[in-house]
Amino acid sequence: MISPDYYEKPIRYDLDSDKPFLIIRSSAELTKYEKQLLNKAVYLSGNPSLQLYEITYEKIFKNTGYKEIKLFDNKKDTLFEKQGFLVTDTTDYIYFNDFENLKSEIAFRSEGAFKGNKSDNIVIAEFKPATFKPEKEYIISAWMFNNQPDALNFWFRFIIEEYDMKADKWTVKFCLPEQSEVINEDWSLVEFRFSVSNTNSYVYVKTKGKELDKVKYYLDDLLVREKDNDVYKIINESDGRINELFKNNHRISWKL
Repeated sequence: MISPDYYEKPIRYDLDSDKPFLIIRSSAELTKYEKQLLNKAVYLSGNPSLQLYEITYEKIFKNTGYKEIKLFDNKKDTLFEKQGFLVTDTTDYIYFNDFENLKSEIAFRSEGAFKGNKSDNIVIAEFKPATFKPEKEYIISAWMFNNQPDALNFWFRFIIEEYDMKADKWTVKFCLPEQSEVINEDWSLVEFRFSVSNTNSYVYVKTKGKELDKVKYYLDDLLVREKDNDVYKIINESDGRINELFKNNHRISWKL
């Protein structure tokens, strides 16, 4: 329900009514995607600790993929090429791995994906010192397969570890894939922001679950970018019209 409007929401076909929805907003901090949902709603009443909003069925389920693609089409001539992508700033760092060298029976797109055991302490990517700058903020994201029992739960973590050799200090930040708010069919987009404390640190992308959790997981399309740098790629185009667009690891299709 909270996924961006350019993703289909099959839950609509399980609903028996197209009546408006009531949103109860507490004083807790909102996520980016919760804010996007609330911005489409109409305020009804409330107080500083709790507010009520109304949002129509049509606003929740209307697909806006064509609008996003049009916005890109209008500004694509102002973008710059870098590593096979179109970016807003060529000086900003980006890293992308589609794991096409790792053939997998389950993949987000094409034929490759990273596969591992949830219980293992696995390094998916390693970055040498001087890759990241302390004054910069970065966003890491990846798609993870969610359509199997216990796919992403039981304290399974998507982790950034920084090792400062000079200070002999480890810094760890992680998110829980099961809490992803972006669902695209059988895949969840796992993402969070991070920064490093020292430019000379080693940085590792890892996953780790509980030791008794023997389920395998699948991860695809790992992207690291600077927070303010938008990264685009035209995935599918025909007769001069863009049908599918990559934007900051999101997949946006043209649907009316």
